[in-house]
Amino acid sequence: MNGVIRKTLVLLSSTLFLLTAACTTIKPIYADEHATLAEKIQVGDRVRLTYIDDRVKVIDVTKVSETEISGTLHKATLSQRRGAPVVADWRDVYAAERVRISVLKTAGAAVGIVAAIPFLAIGVMVAGAGAY
Repeated sequence: MNGVIRKTLVLLSSTLFLLTAACTTIKPIYADEHATLAEKIQVGDRVRLTYIDDRVKVIDVTKVSETEISGTLHKATLSQRRGAPVVADWRDVYAAERVRISVLKTAGAAVGIVAAIPFLAIGVMVAGAGAY
């Protein structure tokens, strides 16, 4: 019986992890023959910039031009606080990815967590009853 409970708890925790990890979608932004990166990014987008020297910054875009992208830092780094202004020259950027929060996936994760609570409670009670 103890092995069944352990397997159930591992399955539930793995499922919860996958549900919560799937809340954010990151899609690469590619320049093509018809549009540059600057034309594909709009003010208000959250963008993850990977620099040539492998630094990565996630910014909330406030201005886009043909030569640079400006915004505020979304997450604090070792050297900068959250909300700090960021100006990146396109020549220093290796890759750009748009970060979007998926409302449906987030709602699914919340429902999954709420639905898992009774199962976890039953598992703890059964495991506790078997210990005596």
